[in-house]
Amino acid sequence: MADGGYPAPVLPRLSLAERERRWGKLRALMRRDGIDAILALNNSSSWDQGNGNGRYLSSIGGNCASVSVVFPLEGEVTAITGPVPAPDFWAQSQDWVQDIRTAFFNPTPMVIDRLGELGLAKARIGIAGLDGVAREPDGLVSQGAMRQLRDALPDAELINATLLMYEARVVKGEEEIAMLRHAARLVEGALDILVRDARPGVQETQVYGRMLGHLIEQGSEPSSLLLFTAGNPLPPFVGTLPSQRPLETGDAVLVEIDGKWCGYLGHGAATHWVGGADAEARRMAELQYRLTAECWAAMKPGRRLAELVDLCERFGADTGYACSPILHSRGLGLDAPVLVNRPRDEWTANWVIEEGSVFVVKPTLATRDGNRKVMWGDSVVVRADGAERFGSRSPLAGVA
Repeated sequence: MADGGYPAPVLPRLSLAERERRWGKLRALMRRDGIDAILALNNSSSWDQGNGNGRYLSSIGGNCASVSVVFPLEGEVTAITGPVPAPDFWAQSQDWVQDIRTAFFNPTPMVIDRLGELGLAKARIGIAGLDGVAREPDGLVSQGAMRQLRDALPDAELINATLLMYEARVVKGEEEIAMLRHAARLVEGALDILVRDARPGVQETQVYGRMLGHLIEQGSEPSSLLLFTAGNPLPPFVGTLPSQRPLETGDAVLVEIDGKWCGYLGHGAATHWVGGADAEARRMAELQYRLTAECWAAMKPGRRLAELVDLCERFGADTGYACSPILHSRGLGLDAPVLVNRPRDEWTANWVIEEGSVFVVKPTLATRDGNRKVMWGDSVVVRADGAERFGSRSPLAGVA
């Protein structure tokens, strides 16, 4: 039993050694940039990925729970949670942070109070997620929170710490890689259910619910991404909502899915053909897997992301199909960089791949008219000689 007399939660957790590795690296970057504290304010957008910075700093979070973090260069780290779950739960679920406070759905005043306690009313304070967030270029911080901070701390310098946090987060420690590897295994189990249950006459929602149920039963956190689309031809985007339409022979089912373990997001993508793939679909699936393997081999430290775009274009020219890279960093959420079809800017194009970074790699291969499309992919970690795949499931499992 826990101190409160109720059973302690059984959840994955990171070690104190990982905390010291991470906090030491982050504080070295703060000293370099002259930052006295970093704030990560609550934001549960994108299936709770918006809280990735706060969770990276504190290891506290999950299920879209409200968590804001005050991370000083010197002094005790403070987590400010909502009323549900109670602080006793967070105290039992991790051992990184002891100063856990509760605000009733309005954490910013308590953040300001904590900065005052630390003597940082006139300090240089970095706001994680203020601007330039991958997938959220306008940032993750509300106008109201920034107004309160500026009004209460007129002598403080409030700056954007998004890029500093990406610099700290992009290369993973071995414990982080182990969490991501486990999350990828959860994904593979859900994809096995897709192949087993996506049969003629079964409703889309039934398949979706069974896949999601498998993730939860195996310990994946709720509020994780599961995109699902089906048809013949496929709807134009994978993000359609599953409906109660019965699947039909010849339908293609395309899914993108996260498993979430200790907050870490293993990701996979797959295309499944209801009743089996025809000859062209089989050929496309085989080519798409070959393209994916070539992308993995090319992901060596020092390579730029733009080189993956060139690789896919050459592959398309050789095979007669339209080929586009899709790869993005994996971690605790809204990780950079994100490359979808083409780099969105020079920063993305010139991003240099680093050893120990983790990506999902899932290029698309489509007919030139766009009527047929195949996507498959897995999470990988970049090693010295290329990307190492986390999963082991056959990429052609959905073809038969």
